[in-house]
Amino acid sequence: MAEYLLRDMLKRRGSGPDPFSISSAGLYALDGQQAAPEAVATLRERGVDLAPHRSRRLSGEMVEETDLLLTMTRRQKTEVERKWPEASPRKVFTLKEYVTGEPSDPEERRSGKKSWEEEEERYDILDPYGAVQVTYDSCAREIEELMRKLASLLEREEKR
Repeated sequence: MAEYLLRDMLKRRGSGPDPFSISSAGLYALDGQQAAPEAVATLRERGVDLAPHRSRRLSGEMVEETDLLLTMTRRQKTEVERKWPEASPRKVFTLKEYVTGEPSDPEERRSGKKSWEEEEERYDILDPYGAVQVTYDSCAREIEELMRKLASLLEREEKR
């Protein structure tokens, strides 16, 4: 949902002829799968057609070629960093870390200053896969808000 929401926002804002290459991939995705019907319905309500989407598995080549890799959760971020240690820590973030400018700190959790649940709420986006429609709708609202912030950040970068 995030990829399609961001593409749509940038298009509506008139950010030029595709100044950014935006794509999505999953750590354990099966290539070629359609988006969940609930996700398609959620984005249709927002005027975004998700039906053409097909899943792709994240590859080392993708990680190497990207300038910015955003994950939905800290666990995904950690997994990317584990699988591809050569990935620059300056290009792998959770979406929430990137748009807020507040990186997560595993030391705070280890020291007991913050619980896993506090960190999860602050940095992770719930994966709605397999859940009911209302969960997809809620997730899309959260992602949409973050995509607005991300679009603004990217547009500022483009102007530099």
